[in-house]
Amino acid sequence: MTAAWSQNTSERQSMDGKAAFEIRHHNSISEITERDWNSLFVGQSEDWAYFLACEKANSKHFRFSALAAYSGQKLIAAAPVFKLDFRIDMALGERAQKLSSYVMSIAPQLVKLPILGMGHPMTEECPIGFTSDLSDTEKSKLLVLMVKHLEAVASNEGIKIVVLKDVTNSDCTQYRASLQRAGFGVIESLPIAQMNVRFSSIEHYIQSLPSKRRTQLRKKMRQAGEVDVSFVENIDGIEAEIKALYEETRQRRARDYEAFDEVPEDYFSQVTAASNDNVKVMLSRIDGKLVGFMFLLVEANRLIFKFVGMHYPLALERSLYFHQWMSLVEYCIKNGITTLQAGQTNYITKVRMGCELRRSWIFYKYTGRVLGPVIRAIDPKLSLAAQEPDLIELGEHARYMEHS
Repeated sequence: MTAAWSQNTSERQSMDGKAAFEIRHHNSISEITERDWNSLFVGQSEDWAYFLACEKANSKHFRFSALAAYSGQKLIAAAPVFKLDFRIDMALGERAQKLSSYVMSIAPQLVKLPILGMGHPMTEECPIGFTSDLSDTEKSKLLVLMVKHLEAVASNEGIKIVVLKDVTNSDCTQYRASLQRAGFGVIESLPIAQMNVRFSSIEHYIQSLPSKRRTQLRKKMRQAGEVDVSFVENIDGIEAEIKALYEETRQRRARDYEAFDEVPEDYFSQVTAASNDNVKVMLSRIDGKLVGFMFLLVEANRLIFKFVGMHYPLALERSLYFHQWMSLVEYCIKNGITTLQAGQTNYITKVRMGCELRRSWIFYKYTGRVLGPVIRAIDPKLSLAAQEPDLIELGEHARYMEHS
């Protein structure tokens, strides 16, 4: 398990004259009961067990903890927390990164800084949970108080940057004004590819695509040939092969997101072991050899496509990714799943296969006196989405969901 934080912290607060409540920073999510945590995140596969598994997965870059608010003994709000040393130039263009790489070679402390974040590196959405009896106004005020406590934790650790990672578009709409009044800036993060699966059959799905795309897809499926596909919940005995396939695929990405590209050493084994039947691993074999996988989280009405791995060059020769994608869509159709959440990579292919994009946001606050004014000055130029090669190439063809 990752190293413990220096100390737990707590602070009593009051809101609009109501009874005082307590905000606590926990060294581990294990200090909160599974039942209490999951009551704030009903039906989500990225639940208490998932986050505890991530804690145990031996990350090389991240330390994990949790922030919680209590009214008496009742948990009324919670969110996971992470700490890492972060290259602040990730949201800048290639030229700026070349300059910052030079600066890092002579003064790394000016480029790679510790940050404390609400959210989680192994999720695509910032999980902020509230009890259902709070109004929207109360949620906004409580979130600001929780963030202020997070700032105090950061100060105790000597950390000057606090972030909220991958806040959903709907949460951004709700909390943006409150967070900006609290001194936070906001930049656009990488969007999430998502497809509404409203098809009666796989043929119905194919027919929903443009004519040219249908022709290309049928050709790629013929290229794939015979592929044996299975869905399993246990990866004992094949975990090393899965990790090797993931690494092969990760190395081919057009852009490196450093620590945020990491899949911790024991992630796959820990998450599958902790699963409450909501983890599925799609395995693709050709002539008995494992040549590809997709790591999936399954909910009642949503499938989250977490990670993919393939063996090259065979994957290109056999159009394996497209065969995997079709198997994924077919799984959703057969199991009545209407939302396929397809991640924050490979946008060109996913948009062509029918996905739309959901915007995502990063809120940040830098309290340092030296770099603070500089970071605030370049704030309008900061954007992860604007530097992503696939999104640049898609341009106006990047279809964003209107209400997401």
